[in-house]
Amino acid sequence: KVLICGNRFLGGREGTAANYDPRYIDIRCPVDYVVSNNVFDLMKAPANFGRAGIISYDGNAAASLDKARGVISGNQMVNCGRNEASSTLGAIDIYNYARTVSVIGNSLTGSLGRCIQVKADAENISIVGNVIDGLAGIDAQISVNGSVDAFARGSVTVQGNTCLNGAQDGISCVGRNSGSTIFARGLSISGNVVKGAVRRGIAAIDWTDATIVSNVVDTCESGIYLEGIKEAANVAANHVTDPTDTAIYVSPTSATAWLTITGNNLRDCGSRGIYVGAAAGGIIANNNIKDPSSTAIDLNNINGPLFLVTGNVTNAASPFSAAGTPVGLRVQANLWSPELGVGARSKTIAAGAITVYLEWHYVDTEGAAATDDLDTINGGYDGVFVTLRANNSSRDVVMKDGTGNLKLNGDFTMNNSEDSITLRFMGNSWIEMSRSDNGV
Repeated sequence: KVLICGNRFLGGREGTAANYDPRYIDIRCPVDYVVSNNVFDLMKAPANFGRAGIISYDGNAAASLDKARGVISGNQMVNCGRNEASSTLGAIDIYNYARTVSVIGNSLTGSLGRCIQVKADAENISIVGNVIDGLAGIDAQISVNGSVDAFARGSVTVQGNTCLNGAQDGISCVGRNSGSTIFARGLSISGNVVKGAVRRGIAAIDWTDATIVSNVVDTCESGIYLEGIKEAANVAANHVTDPTDTAIYVSPTSATAWLTITGNNLRDCGSRGIYVGAAAGGIIANNNIKDPSSTAIDLNNINGPLFLVTGNVTNAASPFSAAGTPVGLRVQANLWSPELGVGARSKTIAAGAITVYLEWHYVDTEGAAATDDLDTINGGYDGVFVTLRANNSSRDVVMKDGTGNLKLNGDFTMNNSEDSITLRFMGNSWIEMSRSDNGV
């Protein structure tokens, strides 16, 4: 075991672009180590490429059984880190093949490049209770960076850290291996405070699964960002305030993921409250979204069999939008102020069919034709109700009995915007419950 405790490392030469990358402490593994209660200070603001602080590096092959196990705790680091495109190192850098390393209770100020970095081929890593103020450079204050090797493992915990005034992301975790063929598991980001990051507050990219809960993100470009999630993501009980863009953003590259986005408080968003570019299924529930400048909940390409939006509250002028053909989407029991307007509820017949996801919709003819038949309604699941009403009194929507998946008490023509019909989905068909021929 190596113990490095209670020392002061002051000044020293900075790195250069020619891959001269000096470090205060360089631990070549395999070895167990404790680095605790030291002071690292470059004694000036870095003027060039900077100097790394603590580097733990296992140069052995991945098959080696002896892996670094260490604790880095209680250190004070000022103006540490290396910022150079081909060799960016953190003030604390767990470079590769690390196992069971804890980075706990360190103070980092004025870092360069990255503050704390871990590689995606690491495993059982805990980054807990660190306080980070400031970062100049090309990466995040806390960075789990894509592996430089053909492996990606996971079980990374980022908990209870404070990240202030970062020049890029606050917390950014990338879980892919060097070939983008293996994706790490078990990312947990919880109880952190991220404030004043120029880009994203928290980002999770290319993980098999990720949990992001009970964080506070304030005054960043975007709050919580997910990209390339393969199986599942849980985003819950976070507080996101004053993002200049979207508070919670799920990129279109997460099309295979099941999402749970629940109980978040999102306030004063510069764009949308929640945006989902794609998902296989999941739930958006019980979120409070106050004063977004754009749509509160904006969904695109929700093509899975089940996706529920329920119990959300917002005062957005545009509460909800869904694009694509969301066959498995259901939107119910939300509190919108104002209520959804004609545009959000309108469905236009295409080749005799529409897709429903709200409790009720307006229906219009294809191409504004004078009359059009509706014989198939997609988006049903057992027991669900939907009410349809005509969108325009000048165009006739003819509901066809016994054609497609409609079972009615005969055909029904809605030729007035006050006409409506209520259906229930049972046994793979929409069964008529009632109709109202109110138009005159």
